[in-house]
Amino acid sequence: MKSSPRHNATNDSQMLAHIKSMQRAISFMELHLQENIMIGDAAEAACCSLFHFCRTFNRIVRHTPYDYLMRRRLSEAARQLIETDRKIIEIALDFQFNSAEGFSRAFRRMFQTTPTEWRKQTIPPAHSMMPLITEEYLRHINMGGIGPVVMKKKEAMQVKGMTVWLENEPVDIKLVWQRVLALEQSSSEKRFAIRGYEDNEPFYIAGVLVPENVIGQPPWGLTTIPAGMYICCEHHGRYLALDFTRRFLFHTWKAKTGVVMRTDLEIQQMHDIKSMRDDEQLTINVWIPLE
Repeated sequence: MKSSPRHNATNDSQMLAHIKSMQRAISFMELHLQENIMIGDAAEAACCSLFHFCRTFNRIVRHTPYDYLMRRRLSEAARQLIETDRKIIEIALDFQFNSAEGFSRAFRRMFQTTPTEWRKQTIPPAHSMMPLITEEYLRHINMGGIGPVVMKKKEAMQVKGMTVWLENEPVDIKLVWQRVLALEQSSSEKRFAIRGYEDNEPFYIAGVLVPENVIGQPPWGLTTIPAGMYICCEHHGRYLALDFTRRFLFHTWKAKTGVVMRTDLEIQQMHDIKSMRDDEQLTINVWIPLE
């Protein structure tokens, strides 16, 4: 039985009310990352009982309140380790860890390395630090922006495409797709993009699937999408909101499943793409290879 428009509107209204309530708690936590706060304090900021708050937070944010608070503290501590020369114990104490040993254990659980080793990097690995969750992100993951996440085995495929190095990502991607669409009129299910890193520099390839015997000619190049196991899900919405889907996969789905994904490669199957306007609503199949 289909839901009536009125019923859907009521559900949306209730969801938005829950999102706004949980966002108040998230803002409270963010303001007090370096203070000794209790989960009950965050529940009070959300105007909820502790029981109702924990249940609603877990359903809307997809983390327990404690897990989210710890991940944000560790992420900001990780940022300070790279950006400052402060002692590790000082940073640990600032973020409410009682000892260097306790901080190091929690740090290793999240980042699979020690604070000392982490500090040797000049640029943190992509998708490693959990960003602040926003109301727009919560709307995306709770109101149809992301489909079910599954693991699938994919065969190798070849893409004929144009490459751009990303300096201004939204603008660069829009321009390269406009070039591709002007020259190539293949059906939408054949339109693919490859987003990756080379020497920590991000690049993007926009193009179409072609048979293996095709020879690339300027301005086209040929790139192989490797065979293997991939995490796959559908993104629904603007292209600029794709980062929300990416965040969900790396900071929530990965945390719950323990599945390790590569951070240097992402495949995008671009359905319904027409002009890449900022407001264009897209369906994108996102594939991320497993380690």
